[in-house]
Order: sequence, then structure tokens, then C-alpha cells
Amino acid sequence: MRRRFYVLLALAFLFCALPARAAWGTAAGTCSAQSKTAGTSLTCNVTGSDYLAGNVVFLWFAGDNTATVDGNDGLLSSVTDSGSNVWVVDRCFTNSQAAAAAGATGCIAHSKLTTTLTTATGQITANFASITAKGFVTKQFTITAGNVVSVVGTPGDLANDAADPGAITVGSLASAEHLWVRVSALERPTGGTWTITTGFTTSTCNGTTGNPAASNMDACGEFIVATATTETSDPTGTAVDSASTFIAFNEAVPSARNRIW
Repeated sequence: MRRRFYVLLALAFLFCALPARAAWGTAAGTCSAQSKTAGTSLTCNVTGSDYLAGNVVFLWFAGDNTATVDGNDGLLSSVTDSGSNVWVVDRCFTNSQAAAAAGATGCIAHSKLTTTLTTATGQITANFASITAKGFVTKQFTITAGNVVSVVGTPGDLANDAADPGAITVGSLASAEHLWVRVSALERPTGGTWTITTGFTTSTCNGTTGNPAASNMDACGEFIVATATTETSDPTGTAVDSASTFIAFNEAVPSARNRIW
């Protein structure tokens, strides 16, 4: 009897340690902001619906570049909010055009909220080096209670010069459900063409307006929840300079060594 007990206990521990996954979902609410005044931060107010503790909020950011070479610079230094939630800046990519403010930088960030951000009073702030044109949008996702979010695979980056934002493929993943997220930072007034990849959902676009057209920045994005090993994002947008990055995310229980019993 005792041996049977220990066998069952060992099996229970084994199954608990395995990374279970469940479905991503979307929830209502929005928070977006834009500005063409030079500064080091940009803040939005949550509207439409509370951003609830336990949910995950993603942020799509576009800004004037400060780096003068293409690459993964840290223009978006951090994201904070009025609930003191912890944010992760997952990746930024710059199409520099060899000079500051001549191209664009796009970034993706996320937070699994521990504190609810309530409608009207909840705020999210993007922090960065001093730039002029910038904008961002956010969206709320649901995951299984207690699960954590992680990047899987190798993100893809793409610079397009005076051209439609091109295709990016992220692959070589385990066959499981992933949330695939793309941002494209476009050097244009907001409101231009943004036609999403078939099967994807738009994050919507948000950015600045006015002349000349290249003085603006527009944050556009798309996402898809799919069970696949490979996914390609190829939206259609205005032919301008742009910087894009594409990332796959998992949601799963914490590993056994990181779990609090």
C-alpha cells in the first residue's frame, strides 16, 4: 500500500511539472496615445473596459528612431502603469535610414497584470529617449489563471524602405497554440492603408498627423492565435519607410522549480 502511495505521488508530481497550455482569448478595453511634441514619455488612459488582474496586455509602439544603424536598439526603455504592474519590453527594431529621426522604430511590450487598471483612471506610460513623433496602442488578452507568458522561437525583424511592409516568418516551434504578434512602425500620418494578413486580427493603428508626411509615426499591428509550428505575417500598408518585428508567445504553467507551492 505504501509503495502504491509513493508511485501515485510521483506520478502526480510529474504531471504537475509538465507545462500545460490553454487557449489565448481577447477582452474588451483600449488604451492608446500619440504625440508630436518632443518628450521622453507618452501616457494613455484605459477606456471601454477595465484591464483586469490576471489578464495580459500587449503594447504596440512606434517612434522616431534614435539609433543610426538598423538593429535591435532599446528605444522603448520601459513601460509603467498606475497599478505598478511589471512590464517586459520584448523587442524593438529600428530601420534607421542612417540618421536619427530619418526612419522608424517599432516595439512590442507586455504585462501580465497583478493589479486591475480601471476605466478612466488606469494609465499606461511608455518611456523612451527624447523623440518627437510617437504613438502606441494596447490590447487585453485572457489566459488561464496562474499561467505565465514567454517568448518562443526566434523573433523576426524587417526594414522596408519606401515600400509596403513585407513578409516575416517565425518558425521551428513546437506544434502547440501560440499567440503571434507583429508591430509595424510606419513613417506616415495615421489613417493610411493597413490591410492585415488573412486570418489575423488587427491591433488597429494609432499615430500622429500633419505635414510633411514623413514627420509622423504610425503604430500598426496584427496578431493571430494558432496551433502551428510556423506562421507568416504579411500585411499591406502604405509604401513608406517602416520597421517591423514579429514574435511568438506561449502561455503555460510555471516550471516546477519556479512554482510556489
